[in-house]
Order: sequence, then C-alpha cells, then structure tokens
Amino acid sequence: MSKDRFEYTIRGYRYASESFRIFKGLPGQKKKEIQLSAEQRQRMGYLCITKGGKAALDYVKYIERERKQEHQWYKTYGFVLKDN
Repeated sequence: MSKDRFEYTIRGYRYASESFRIFKGLPGQKKKEIQLSAEQRQRMGYLCITKGGKAALDYVKYIERERKQEHQWYKTYGFVLKDN
C-alpha cells in the first residue's frame, strides 16, 4: 500500500519574484497556501525563475522541516548507578 504524497503548486509572475505563492495539498483535495514571509517568497521566486521549480520546492520543504523542528522539546533524565 503506497503512502499519499502531497502535491505542490507554485504560482507567480515571472518578472516579480515577490509575487510567487506556493500551495500544498493531497491529490483530489483543495490545496492550502503555505505561509511564507516576504523575504522567503522572494527567494523562492528567484530560485524558481533561475534554477527551476525543483530548486524552489526543495527550499520550501527545507523551511517546512525547520518550522517543524522548532516546536520539538527534548527532556533528558539523568541518574547515577552505584556499584555495591
């Protein structure tokens, strides 16, 4: 059984890299826009224009992974073992 994969759609005006937007969703469902800052949108648009859609998509996935890792909390417990 295969895992459902997300589909990405990039839209924007070629001569204005800050106008680029990216949408994400499962096949057959409505896609939702991924919220990016103006700086991130401009960089994504620049990558899409100069290096292609794959490079822009890789950049957005990197941002998503970064956001996911921000909210993880790690708790460690220390203990001491004493020999008899």
